Amino acid sequence: MQNINPRKSFKSGFTLIELLVVVAIIGILASVVLANLSGARRKGIDAAIKAGLGNSRAQAALFYDNGQVYTDVCINTGGINPLVLNAAQRLNALAGVGDNTVPFIYDETGVDPGSAVCHDNDTDWAAIVSLKDPVTPFSGWCVDSAGVAMETTHLLSGEFACTP
Repeated sequence: MQNINPRKSFKSGFTLIELLVVVAIIGILASVVLANLSGARRKGIDAAIKAGLGNSRAQAALFYDNGQVYTDVCINTGGINPLVLNAAQRLNALAGVGDNTVPFIYDETGVDPGSAVCHDNDTDWAAIVSLKDPVTPFSGWCVDSAGVAMETTHLLSGEFACTP
């Protein structure tokens, strides 16, 4: 016959301290992962802006072939406004696109009216949108009718070409 001591009972399970340590470790690991995802998210937004503006060149070429001028390519139906607007809305869903009179003003939040602008005349056009994570501080992605696509810090009112 087995002698069982009622005072000795072995309970299986974890102590409160062990559970708190595990929860703390998981919290630390989660914060590290989320911090790394923030940078990837910013780079993803920039990639979407660059792709949207890259597509605007082909659309502008179609617009030009239709009337042999770029006048109003930034605002007219069939022009590039929807593409530039879509790129700007990657920064802020309420963002708009400035016209020929609005100079580019860097704003990664997309709130400033100059954070996305599109300028056009009969022979040329240029569009720029602020970037979330630019290589050059306070710059945006600029594309123009000459085929230039680059990061730059300015596109003044009445300018129709991307320049460094």
